[in-house]
Amino acid sequence: MISEKEISDKYLKHFGDEKSLISIKPCLYPYYHIQLKCIYKEYSEISPQEVVIFKFLLQNYNEAENIRLLMGLSKRIFNSIIGEMHIRDYIQRIPGLHKETLGMTERGKKIFESSVRENYETDSEFLFLDGITNDILKHKPAGIINESDKKKYDKIESAIKIPSRTSWEENFYRRFYNELQTVTEGKKEKRILHEIIDLEKSYKIFELIYVLIFKDKNEDEKDTILVLDENGKYEERQEEISIKIEELEEKGIKVITFDKEQNEKKKIEQNKNQKIENITIATSQTIKHITTYEHPDLLVRALKESKEIVIIFSPWIRSEVVSGEIISLMEQALKKKVKIYIAYGMAEKNENDIDKSIRFKFDRFLKDYKNFFSLKATTNMHSKVLVCDNKFAVATSFNWLSFKGDKNRPIRDETGTYSEDVEYIKELKSDRLKFFSS
Repeated sequence: MISEKEISDKYLKHFGDEKSLISIKPCLYPYYHIQLKCIYKEYSEISPQEVVIFKFLLQNYNEAENIRLLMGLSKRIFNSIIGEMHIRDYIQRIPGLHKETLGMTERGKKIFESSVRENYETDSEFLFLDGITNDILKHKPAGIINESDKKKYDKIESAIKIPSRTSWEENFYRRFYNELQTVTEGKKEKRILHEIIDLEKSYKIFELIYVLIFKDKNEDEKDTILVLDENGKYEERQEEISIKIEELEEKGIKVITFDKEQNEKKKIEQNKNQKIENITIATSQTIKHITTYEHPDLLVRALKESKEIVIIFSPWIRSEVVSGEIISLMEQALKKKVKIYIAYGMAEKNENDIDKSIRFKFDRFLKDYKNFFSLKATTNMHSKVLVCDNKFAVATSFNWLSFKGDKNRPIRDETGTYSEDVEYIKELKSDRLKFFSS
């Protein structure tokens, strides 16, 4: 372990006469040790996003822009995916005057067919979350100290809350999922992350670091804070931490305090003053993958929570799904002046795509709530979409109004993308509403 004198001599030389060192101290830097319960799927040559694109193409749904919207992907990410598929000779890209269409190649068909077999296994994964910068680390920091040594040093205060079962999904799910969604070596063969199903554990750990505080000779200048590792090194990661701590201190969020009494006063003051700015680095919108049995609850939630509009695209409408509960929730929403738009239809003669008993009830809605209920019949519709106000939207392979999602029935693998990104929801909503004006 390097001495404080060696550190001070080295960095005072670096700053020369510009700054004076006013404090140097070994401290405990906070991290969160995160244990996640994950489901892994046997690795296929094609990614989950490519599987979804193949499924659309197999159903002759081949307009590139519509597929992108239904998958909830940005143009940059979508074009990257289909560009790679085209390079690997999985698909053809067919430019048109107004729109690009996609087609599956023979190689693409063979690859897709070979990926149908799906084996799953459950495993635990570990990540480390930086308590100051909010960065995710795959490997345990090098200088983590033993529990028995914690009392020897002062601690740097965390700037983010510890992830918990009640908060982790909203704030951290997408970031953890993206971090883990790489091909890893399984016990027998390669696998890919399918889903994170639980946050099993989360607790704080500490890395031993040095904190140096320099005062500029010009009193108007702010203090300079340097964070060094336990060996006195100042590299890219230490630079990032130093900059973030300075930013927090500038905002009035004190993470460095060597006086325990002052630390307690700071905490009391923060509790009293609810207007103190909180640091929130994680994205405020949730985007996540959802599995088969999560869909039914989202339909119920949309009908219960909506205050303005619910849009449902489902090729078929069956009475076993649109039961008394769903009909009742729809009517309650309509009475609150929520607009409900439903589109359906697959066959050329689409009267068989909706059960007669449901058609009778919807006809009553059309009469009693003519300004709020819309029903549109079409043909060859593969879109399966749910939109609730600007709260959330789901683009999926799940048939909202014809598949019950019953766990007691034979397994069906239906996947979707759930999004709370307001800009994306508005874009999808606008696109789907055009359908009802045509």
